[in-house]
Amino acid sequence: MATRWEHRSFAATMQPLLVVMNVMSVVTKLGFGAIPAGSAPAWWVWPVLLAAVLAGVAFGNVLARRLPTPVASRIAVTVAVGGAVTALTRGLLTI
Repeated sequence: MATRWEHRSFAATMQPLLVVMNVMSVVTKLGFGAIPAGSAPAWWVWPVLLAAVLAGVAFGNVLARRLPTPVASRIAVTVAVGGAVTALTRGLLTI
């Protein structure tokens, strides 16, 4: 919002960045022992996750055609603020 980017350009730019950030998060957690190395999920979790991602992309494409850009932008900011508040609260409660 601060950069005044058009919402679609912003969302498209953020997707690769979020993928890299999530991968690095998992790698860092494995590296520091927050996730035990031998605790990989069961084999069936991966196809379920792939199906969920594909369903999410399909649903997002349908929703993008029906949802006005300002509403989508407000929803994105609300979700981001909710995630930030949740992370901050969890962090403060574990101190």
